[in-house]
Amino acid sequence: MVVASLVGAYATVRWLVGPSGIERDHAVAVSGPYDYVDGHLRVFGPFSSGHTLAAWTAVAIPFCLAIALWLRGWWRVLAGVACVLCAFALLASEVRVGLAGAGLGVFTVVALYQLSRGFRGLHLGVAAGLIAGAVAVGAVALYTTSGSSGGSSRYQAILQPRTDPSFNARIFKWRNAVEQIDTRPWGAGLGTAGTVYRGRFQTLGQLQVDNSYLKVAFEQGFAIMGLFIVAMLLLLLGMARRGVIAGTPPSAAAAIGAAGTLVSLLTIFLTAVYIEGLTALFAWMLVGLGAGRFAAGHLATVDSGQWTVDRLSIPLSDRPTVHSPPPPRPVAPPRVTVITGTLNAAATLPRAIESILAQTLAELELLVVDDGSTDETPEIVARYDDPRIRYLKLPHTGIARSLNRGVEEARADIIGIQDADDWSLPGRFERTVELLESHPELAAVGVQMREVDDDGTELTRRVPRVVGDVKAVIMQFNPAPNNCLTIRKSALTRSAGGTRGGTTTSTTTCCSAWPNDTRS
Repeated sequence: MVVASLVGAYATVRWLVGPSGIERDHAVAVSGPYDYVDGHLRVFGPFSSGHTLAAWTAVAIPFCLAIALWLRGWWRVLAGVACVLCAFALLASEVRVGLAGAGLGVFTVVALYQLSRGFRGLHLGVAAGLIAGAVAVGAVALYTTSGSSGGSSRYQAILQPRTDPSFNARIFKWRNAVEQIDTRPWGAGLGTAGTVYRGRFQTLGQLQVDNSYLKVAFEQGFAIMGLFIVAMLLLLLGMARRGVIAGTPPSAAAAIGAAGTLVSLLTIFLTAVYIEGLTALFAWMLVGLGAGRFAAGHLATVDSGQWTVDRLSIPLSDRPTVHSPPPPRPVAPPRVTVITGTLNAAATLPRAIESILAQTLAELELLVVDDGSTDETPEIVARYDDPRIRYLKLPHTGIARSLNRGVEEARADIIGIQDADDWSLPGRFERTVELLESHPELAAVGVQMREVDDDGTELTRRVPRVVGDVKAVIMQFNPAPNNCLTIRKSALTRSAGGTRGGTTTSTTTCCSAWPNDTRS
């Protein structure tokens, strides 16, 4: 966001005062006549051509918008400023395909934002505001940067391309390139088209191939071009799917932004060789941030010998090795059993499960106790191929009885509680379990929680914060709600009658520590 803001701001400054002499000479040397429009040099900002500026900002805008939907405070303001400045720089460059790519990318972000589980509920007001804001910013920037009626008419030609001379010239070049490709079904070889060509003489690959898809076909044939398009579409669908099913706003925003960036990138591929250079590098960095954020937050791993086995379930035999891998060790006995009771909570259950699998304490088991759900809860749990997850399906008897049954089924002597509509920060159970293990006189440890609404906005705290021994306030209010507790199983089952049928009590010391390790 900082980089995008600086790029947009610098391009705006250069639109106001013009490029320096060195910048102008460099742009003319690199792009020649292609960077002129209506007799004047395009705005190119910190890049060597207006086309690069337009493409770079086109792939940046959707990602910055998605991050702005997640962040709060000044970070949200910065992301919004980045979107506005990049939109201004894009329109100032007068490259029309950039506007089309950014528009489709923004539409993708808004649509996935409505569908994502990470942003619960419909946000029609937010979506309408985003669309109205985008139109307003675009209209102001277009009016400011066009400078004449001819400038705006160039953008109107997007809707009627056959009336545009440059579009017809591009179609002519594409036909020539296709005829050349037909004579070489498997292409002319890598590096024979686009700006990467370094031969002594100009070739058809340089002069006629100004389409990223045709560049692939010119170098490697139409079959490889088809595979490339299919791969890109599958990647786009994968990122969109992850954005929809991600249970936490950060992961959802990153995946949604990456999907918007891909839509913009695939659009601008149509009119130039953007598959190489700074635009492609930056776009793949953004896509990597989306995929990496999702993997980091949701693909929990367990150590199995010298190999790491994750939820992708890649067989050990499929991994390239020099020596035969050792047989996988059994999963270590859990130090804590985290019990998540659920009843028709399919919308929030993935986020709860993924926050437990991402805990820094690996030696745990997650026991999902289903109190008779009739939604997609079983299918959601089945998606997670992690040996630490256990699923207990019960008839509907009430959350208290189902949680008590979960305590009976727990394999560890320490029990953690987390509701299906809550999520925990990664270090919660490592800290609470270590405290219980090092202090045998403690029966339970509680953490404070932050309550947030569907948009992630923090609500006013209802329970006063207490740190240390809670005996002084335990009779006035509950300083550690059940979903914030980590408690010894022996303390729960110590009273007569065990746990079945009701809630047990214990007079052993309870300690509340580490604020804000749980969110509800």
